[in-house]
Amino acid sequence: MLLYLPTLLQAQTPKPKIPREPSTTRYLKDMYLYVKDKARKNQYYINEFSVNTHALLWKDNSTSQKSYIFYYSFLGDDTPLLRLAVLTEKQGDTEIRTEFLYDQDGNMGLCFEKQNLEKLAYREMTVFYEKDLCINLILDKEVIDPRNSKPHQAKVEKFKKLAKEVYQKFTQDQANLEN
Repeated sequence: MLLYLPTLLQAQTPKPKIPREPSTTRYLKDMYLYVKDKARKNQYYINEFSVNTHALLWKDNSTSQKSYIFYYSFLGDDTPLLRLAVLTEKQGDTEIRTEFLYDQDGNMGLCFEKQNLEKLAYREMTVFYEKDLCINLILDKEVIDPRNSKPHQAKVEKFKKLAKEVYQKFTQDQANLEN
């Protein structure tokens, strides 16, 4: 009987807990994938604004392009509801694509940036927000510990500001369409 005691005790030791991402982060990630899928299937209205669409050379012999794509639906009272905004900027060989996911109140919940700037150490950054606060930060698929996120704080704040500007552009454009 003593031979089975260590085995029995070993079987009863608790397994280490695997860290889980916050439920808000999971919800926002799921919502982002859902909205992206609906956008891919053309299930949203789309407004697009582009600058230098055909990438013609500027007077300084450089190419520069910028575009906004707004994916939205309408609420029951015909109020436009912005779900996703995609901002793409190209300057020569450099390209930055920034995507903003909005909730039903017009608040940004997630920002995803993909870029090819050599001066930055990352290629992709995903920031999750709750009530204008960064709740999770992922660089190139690696979750960044909040204690180590200070070097990225300026970028996190820049995204918040840019998301508000993009949302305002959308609402102004929609108001101009109605007039």
